[in-house]
Amino acid sequence: MDPSKQGGHRATSSSSYPSELIVHLLPCVHVSGLVAERTPSYPTLAHPTSVYPNVCHAIVEAFAPQARPRLWYAPGSPPRLHTVMVDYAHVLPPARMRAGARITDVDAKHALQALPPRSPLSPLFPGGPLFPDGIVSPSWIRKHTEYMPGVHLAFFCLPASTEATLQADTALIEAIIALRTSLAPRGIKVMVVLLCEPASLLAGQEARLHHIRRAAGLEARGTMLVFNAHDMSRLPAFLTDVYATASQHTREHYRQHARHVRRNRARYPPPPSVTQPIMQAAAQAHLLRTPSPILSPPGWHVRTHYKLAVLAELQGEYAEADTQYTEAYEALLRTYLADTKLLAPRTRRWAEAKVLVDTLAFKRIKGALYRGDEVVALRIFTMHQHEMSVLSTGWGIGASTPEFWAWRAKQYALMATLLQDAGLTTSCFEPGVLRYHAALCTMQRAAYATDTSVDVRALVVHALSLAYDTFRHAQRGRLAHMTATRLAGVYQETEPAQALQYLERNLRWYRRETWTKLRYAVAYHAWTCARASHDPAATMRLALELAPVAQQYDVSYDTSDEATSSETVLPLDPGAASHWLHVCAVFARGTLTLPGSMAWQLRIEPWATSRLPSWPWRTLRVYARESDTPVCVVTYDAQAPTTQVTMREAIAWPAQRPGTGTTSWTWADKAPLWVQGAMAVSQASDVTFSHVVLTLQTPLAPVDLAIDVDRDAPCVWYVPTTHQRLPLPPRPDVRTLHAVAEHVAINVPTTMYPGEVVGITMPTTPTTVRVAPEAWATGAAWLDETSAQEAMDSVAASTLWLRAPSILGTFRVHTHATSTETHGVHVQPLLHVQSHVHWRDASDGRVLLHVEYLGTDALQLEHVYVAVAPELGIQAGAVWGAPTPNEAPAFPVWSPRTTATWIAPLQVTYTAADIHNDATTASTLVVQWRRPERDQPWPCETHVPIPALTPPPWARVRVHVTAPPTVVVGEAIWMTMHVLNQDAYHVADATIDVEVPDTALAAGPRKVTCSMLLPGEERTYTVALRPQRMGPYRLPLVRALALVPQQEPQRLTVPMDVHTVMVQAPTSWTPDHPAIPAPS
Repeated sequence: MDPSKQGGHRATSSSSYPSELIVHLLPCVHVSGLVAERTPSYPTLAHPTSVYPNVCHAIVEAFAPQARPRLWYAPGSPPRLHTVMVDYAHVLPPARMRAGARITDVDAKHALQALPPRSPLSPLFPGGPLFPDGIVSPSWIRKHTEYMPGVHLAFFCLPASTEATLQADTALIEAIIALRTSLAPRGIKVMVVLLCEPASLLAGQEARLHHIRRAAGLEARGTMLVFNAHDMSRLPAFLTDVYATASQHTREHYRQHARHVRRNRARYPPPPSVTQPIMQAAAQAHLLRTPSPILSPPGWHVRTHYKLAVLAELQGEYAEADTQYTEAYEALLRTYLADTKLLAPRTRRWAEAKVLVDTLAFKRIKGALYRGDEVVALRIFTMHQHEMSVLSTGWGIGASTPEFWAWRAKQYALMATLLQDAGLTTSCFEPGVLRYHAALCTMQRAAYATDTSVDVRALVVHALSLAYDTFRHAQRGRLAHMTATRLAGVYQETEPAQALQYLERNLRWYRRETWTKLRYAVAYHAWTCARASHDPAATMRLALELAPVAQQYDVSYDTSDEATSSETVLPLDPGAASHWLHVCAVFARGTLTLPGSMAWQLRIEPWATSRLPSWPWRTLRVYARESDTPVCVVTYDAQAPTTQVTMREAIAWPAQRPGTGTTSWTWADKAPLWVQGAMAVSQASDVTFSHVVLTLQTPLAPVDLAIDVDRDAPCVWYVPTTHQRLPLPPRPDVRTLHAVAEHVAINVPTTMYPGEVVGITMPTTPTTVRVAPEAWATGAAWLDETSAQEAMDSVAASTLWLRAPSILGTFRVHTHATSTETHGVHVQPLLHVQSHVHWRDASDGRVLLHVEYLGTDALQLEHVYVAVAPELGIQAGAVWGAPTPNEAPAFPVWSPRTTATWIAPLQVTYTAADIHNDATTASTLVVQWRRPERDQPWPCETHVPIPALTPPPWARVRVHVTAPPTVVVGEAIWMTMHVLNQDAYHVADATIDVEVPDTALAAGPRKVTCSMLLPGEERTYTVALRPQRMGPYRLPLVRALALVPQQEPQRLTVPMDVHTVMVQAPTSWTPDHPAIPAPS
């Protein structure tokens, strides 16, 4: 298949430049075996399209996007290849050939055939497109990106394993060898993909595949790949591997080609011994129409660097490509083009050089954008235009020639196409602005054009249309409408109806933007187009819009020759009649408390500069915002006695029935029209006068003129009879009345204590109250006489109680009477509590509570108790020293900073089977109280957390010490230690250590080991202590450990009945020493 029929490079919008010179160059890969062949190249082998048609179609579809080069590919994108579908036996174009193949003169043909073979695209090839002084041709790029691949990718079918496998494999090997042999002289590698059945990938087939690879000479890594044609799920990953491998091979191919170009640089420009025979043979064959010299040294320099740049771009080395493009650009612009002796203006080679230098500048700009350097790209673009403009002036193609502006337009259009394809909008470049500049240059070209064979107007329309579409898609409204206005100017002479569409569309935007002068200029052009296109309705609409500035424009209102009168109201665009009348509206006050009414006034007069037609008007309707019903309707009546209209009754709002009035006022009168009245508002809302609609009777049809009320009118009240101006209180918008309901305040306290209940009086207005959900979860609620709720609706003229949550912080309360309000209530601490827990033994203890009152007002205590979580297995008794409910009504009253100490006994209630030693639940001190001066059905209940009252761990062994409280001196103190196994099922062990000081006299065991205590068994051990003096004798400390198998020893609490024994003297005892005489 011929690759030239594949579509080649994609045509760009800038068709004046060859696409090969501006597109992003991609490595070329020829793919064979995926499309059907007319003549089979290898009849003995099955073609993949006949064996696996679905797989071939899927691969072709995957390769299809790779076959269309573009101007731009995003930096860092995956490797891309330009794929071309060919046959197995596709023939490549010859690398070199002898000239004169088509020459009929025998002598001339013999002279040309005697020359060495060369590339047809060389300047030294007689009869070639570049002979004798061409630099480079787009055909050379097309050759290396279309006809000469960097790698050939061939798809074959792997024969199935049968008895004829050896013969089939031999045919496959021969086909691969033939393909490699035909491509090896050109340095093109072959990649083979074998499509096979799943059975061909079994372990026993590895030797077969290895044999095919070795025999076909595919020793390089990745040159033969195998794909299971029945596993389509792996196709994307497989093609990714194919792309990566082919990219490496193509990169190496173009690298070798670049080395060949560098080696041959010394041979160019060729010496006269090479060029003279060529020129003589060409002259003999009449291939030189005019005497032309061979390509000059600067031309060879440009050609070499350009070829190196192209090959570097095909390798993906963009930095090297940018360097080579820059070198070629500088040499071509400053040495080759600038010297008219080397290159005469307005010749074929001169035109080719101009195209080449423009595309080289374009390549340099792309390189700067790939690096992200927008400033450099803008500088290259600007400098290229400047330097080419200077050169063009020297060539006689200055700013007064159409060729100059055509070239400028091409430059801007090419840059815009690049940015649109890349999706780039930078601070330096914007596609819409570039398109607009291209359109302006095209308009300049049309101004200087003298060639009637070119429809320059069509080019202008096309350029402006592209600029308009670009601005519109980029949401640049002002620039889009400016461009549309210019486009309408182009259409105005030949297609006024088309121009009218553009202008009317732009007028809607200019009215919103309040560009007065530009708006009326556009409206006048639109009116001219409407008259030219014989559209009476549009003519009347635009004439009415131009009426305020009729002194500046020659506008006629006469449409009698074009249409007859009609009673159908002619629609007018919003804002079109904004400068007919000046309408001011004001309320006497800006705020109204419901229910009530408020006076209002409208002042209507023509603008001072208006020259309005003398047509009568029918009605004047006044509208408020967000209402389709007019507030009032004023009718024209020539017999009415006054030009001041006062509404007799207050107008209800929301508007149900408009007020009415009549007047004989016309805009020919010197005085303005006054319309005033009162507005009775029944619900809270904002009432804003928005616009008035004046129905005007024109010769063509009635017209509704919608005029907005001036939002910046002065805040004054006019007295028409005396012409006085009464200043009103200033406010932001005099057109607006804020109707608000009477504010009902609900006094919610700002601070409360945990669990405090405060009474709140509800107003007579139905009120909805609720607490925030997070506060409800922690105990906050609204209370009445019977229940506690999160929210209560329609409460009026009663008292509710608000209960604060049990935790500190701030909670929110929402109320709604006439408006929704949110109150923040801060919960602050009521009591400061310090607790100390003391356990006498494993089941008996007490908690000491030191309490300080932190409030600011007196409170009366009612009940205090300790709440313990059930999982602790502890029961707290009545608090000693605290009030109980039985003490009413003599409850204690606390003042600020009152302190107290309370004691609560603790009793463990669990058994051996209910051990909860790991319970960490905090206990709570509950204090019920109320304010002495308040009468409320709900008491205040404050919960103060105290540390967990965790009892000592339960032990199987209990050790108890007994001793007599008193002894006589000289007698022994018998201290008895009782060891009891409390477990009913298990044997227990324990050790006891009596810490007797060394100075004390004691008899008995000091360290005891109790082994094998049976369930319920009790043992006693006695130690005799002999005190040495009278007085209190403190018993020694006893430590006990319970020994649990495979666990740490458990320390036991050892309760003692007596801690101190009183040693007394005998009743008949006398001292055995004489009395000490008294001093004299």
